Amino acid sequence: NDGVGNLSGWAWNDTYGWISFCGSASTSTADCPLSVNYRVLIDPATGDFSQYAWNDILGWISFNCGDPGLCVTSNYKVKTSWVATSTSATLDSTTFDTGEANGAQFNYLMWQGSYPVGTLAQFQFATANASSGPWNFKGPAGTANDYYASAVPGQPMSIEYTLHNNQRYFRYRVTLTSNLAQTASPRIDDVIVGWSP
Repeated sequence: NDGVGNLSGWAWNDTYGWISFCGSASTSTADCPLSVNYRVLIDPATGDFSQYAWNDILGWISFNCGDPGLCVTSNYKVKTSWVATSTSATLDSTTFDTGEANGAQFNYLMWQGSYPVGTLAQFQFATANASSGPWNFKGPAGTANDYYASAVPGQPMSIEYTLHNNQRYFRYRVTLTSNLAQTASPRIDDVIVGWSP
């Protein structure tokens, strides 16, 4: 499984021998060149198999009666519990001190790094007048359920100043989410917070 439901390679059955699952339309291997047009797929949302495998004794092996040209009365299909899913991880920064006894005005948040297609980098911001907090991470709407997000590294995101005005200490929280195949995720090299006295 390539992580998005395209199956490739071989399976073994003691009675019938090798069964070829071939590959996807976008990948080519020595056993399964692009010129071969059969394959077995798993729907990444439902876990339902579809399409065909090949065996030299049995011939074509169908995984889903919903495939065109099959099944008059049957409604069989092979189903797995696997579905494509992203994974997420969250990191909270250390506490930063602006050194401003009367608090600071927080202006923007910006990050440097890479942002592969299909991934997500989201930020929340928390401020307090004591180094011990309390730390209530919020997005621009002022809730724990929304985020600052920019699809372009190096692009400043305005911090909603009414939520953090006249606070001395701050932290940020970053949530990184992989693509569905779990083969790529954003990389954060640097986070910059712009503030003024």
